[in-house]
Amino acid sequence: MKTLKNWRLEHHDDTTVQLRVHDRHLISINILDNQLFRVRLLKDGAWRLNRSWTVNPDGNTLPKGRSRDSVTGFSCPQYKLGWSDGQLQIETDALRLIVSQPLHFKWEAFVDEGWKYLTEDRPTGAYMLGVKNHAHAHYLRRHPDERVYGLGEKAGLLERTGRRFEMRSLDAMGYDAERTDPLYKHLPFTLTQTASTGSFSIFYEP
Repeated sequence: MKTLKNWRLEHHDDTTVQLRVHDRHLISINILDNQLFRVRLLKDGAWRLNRSWTVNPDGNTLPKGRSRDSVTGFSCPQYKLGWSDGQLQIETDALRLIVSQPLHFKWEAFVDEGWKYLTEDRPTGAYMLGVKNHAHAHYLRRHPDERVYGLGEKAGLLERTGRRFEMRSLDAMGYDAERTDPLYKHLPFTLTQTASTGSFSIFYEP
């Protein structure tokens, strides 16, 4: 896999900011709500599968799927786009994304009348992409005071902090309720509680 480093601002409109990475790949950022951003990494700038069956703000069934580019059903508020000290800033009333070189995302939340640190990518090698396939990886910086929950049907304690999980569906016969992994119904969704800024969630769409 190759680490993604160099990027440039390629396009922005009322709902979307696009970054061109290594003059080849595309990161597309949708501002869906004041507290909801969608970040998509497209190898060679194109989808491998351009339909989704998991994201649907309308709550209806999706027998034919939904375009992964669709913003229908989201409020898509106005946002501010600007530069500060060579860093790109995308800001709503509640959430600010700061993008720096090499490719690195830092998130801040507007709390108590000011911007406070929420989370950020690992300082180096935060994004990796397969050279011969569509494998990809994303790494967040972790802090000792954070508590992580979520992931759906997983064995052990509800708090997932400090553990490693395999996100693969497997019908495990005679499983151990404390240690067996993977199980059948996982959800690539986490809720992280911080010490000072509240909490944030990440959903990795399959």
